[in-house]
Amino acid sequence: MSTTGKHLSGKADSTRAQKRPQRRRKKKSPRKTKLFRGLKLVVFLFLIPIIIGIGIGGFFAFARGVPSIEDLKQEVAPPSTQIFADDDSLIGDIKIMKGKAIPLERMPRVLLDAVVAVEDSSFWTHSGVDYMAIMRAAIKDILERELAQGGSTITQQLAKMAFLSPEKKFRRKLKEMVLARRIEKNLSKEEILTLYLNRAYFGHGAYGVEMAAQTYFGKSVSELAL
Repeated sequence: MSTTGKHLSGKADSTRAQKRPQRRRKKKSPRKTKLFRGLKLVVFLFLIPIIIGIGIGGFFAFARGVPSIEDLKQEVAPPSTQIFADDDSLIGDIKIMKGKAIPLERMPRVLLDAVVAVEDSSFWTHSGVDYMAIMRAAIKDILERELAQGGSTITQQLAKMAFLSPEKKFRRKLKEMVLARRIEKNLSKEEILTLYLNRAYFGHGAYGVEMAAQTYFGKSVSELAL
């Protein structure tokens, strides 16, 4: 076959292909579409209360495992450090220094303001948990790829000191938040700050502002003029 013949044949095939009717996609019936959407809505509305119920039930079950705050005001002995020899025999027991509890009115106002400014600037306004601070801390932890920031309020720190271990786990953080809300509901801000300042660790083995004042300045916290 000549080149001209091949060209004409190819052109004819192309023309027939263009004239060949294309398959039409079957359109879904509007009735079936509406029915499908309606079923999805019904299932969604049915699942919402179930999911909420499971969530609430799980939260209350978790909250029952959180310690009670009834003993929060009781004096708690600070931890001690025991030193052992190679044969596991006890060599010494270093007692951590802790001063007597000091009421808030005997502490310098500038000390209270400084602690709140450094540890929890929104202490007087939040209800135990500062969710924005937690979000900021979480973002920083993700960026730095380590659990460096906690975002804990003074109330949360008090809950951790009084009832929980220092481990950095999500479950412990949830307990800390639940306890903080309970503490805020049962104690005033002044009571919370008093308990915190009399329990907090200030370095060099000193627990509480009184022992910290004695350790660093050689006088009672009520005698400090900052």
